[in-house]
Amino acid sequence: MQRKDLSHTQRMGIVAGTLAATLILAISQLATGGLFTSHEEAIIASTQNPQVATHQPTPTAHNSEKGTPDTSTAKKRPKKTATTKTATPSGEIELPTPYPDGYPMVVFGDSTMSLAPTKKQVKNPVSKCKHYEGAWPQLVSAKLELPMADLSCAGARSGLYWKLNAKKYVGPTTRLVLLSFGSNDLSVQNQLVSDNAFPGTGPYLPHAEQSEVEQDLVEVLQDIRALAPKAMIVTAGYLPLVEGVACKNLPNMTPLEMKRVEDLRRKADESLTNATARTAEYSTEMMRNRGVEVDSSGVFNIPFSGVTGHTLCAADPDRFILNHENVGARYHYTVPGLQYVAKAVVERYQAEAKLWEKQSAKL
Repeated sequence: MQRKDLSHTQRMGIVAGTLAATLILAISQLATGGLFTSHEEAIIASTQNPQVATHQPTPTAHNSEKGTPDTSTAKKRPKKTATTKTATPSGEIELPTPYPDGYPMVVFGDSTMSLAPTKKQVKNPVSKCKHYEGAWPQLVSAKLELPMADLSCAGARSGLYWKLNAKKYVGPTTRLVLLSFGSNDLSVQNQLVSDNAFPGTGPYLPHAEQSEVEQDLVEVLQDIRALAPKAMIVTAGYLPLVEGVACKNLPNMTPLEMKRVEDLRRKADESLTNATARTAEYSTEMMRNRGVEVDSSGVFNIPFSGVTGHTLCAADPDRFILNHENVGARYHYTVPGLQYVAKAVVERYQAEAKLWEKQSAKL
């Protein structure tokens, strides 16, 4: 079949999308002090370009909102899409895994999980992305004494999960899976960077619809549950970035910009909360289908929308969000912020672990 040429409008749209992605990346690099590798820059650029194909799984019995959970070991596969030469965070590293049946703890997420305000990087045998000492999943891993495969990556959106070959790391012996996606899907950080770049109200950047993000997360979480039926799954929301109508640390932002940044962050949090609740129902039904009396779904969400007084607008000692510190990515978490998230995750795991382990042993 002869290939149909693109129209002038379509060509201009692709050029505009690519230029927008380049501009956002350049501004983000300035805000973060150039913390991204060329590998991570490619991920960020591809996730911002609407012409790049993303995973769109076909509804099945186990990912349909109304379907009965599929308890088989079959996993859904992404549709065949146009491929690029962008490497995935884990695909380039082919090392024998010390945990062939699943790492005790596995992490999926974005820069809120991989970055910390330090120049000291940690070695990560499963990822090409940069990971910094003191990131909150590392604190959780150390506290719970669970060796982890950290697949988080700066710039990652939820669709990146399908490129990570999750079954290589998640399996029947996995005890804990941590996930935090959605902020980049909704362009929360990019909107903040763009709005504070210049005085006056700037453009409202394109982003995914909240309902789409929620459904994408449902499919990711259900796939994790199918891969690791005995793992506790914990999703972590996002710490608030701004509050109020004006902020001394964000002098260029108008009240409208303040509101829409917080609205986007809230939507990211809600997407995780709702997707987790739907996956908890899926997990419960899956176990009941296996004849297990269910007291716990094993799937939990930790939202942070209720956290106040620690945004960019707070006094410096109280901030959970970096501004112009000497080290670290601006608009990401401070050391107290990272510790706050890690403490919440550890406490939730410890509160649920005894009941969940007793129940999951029957699977």
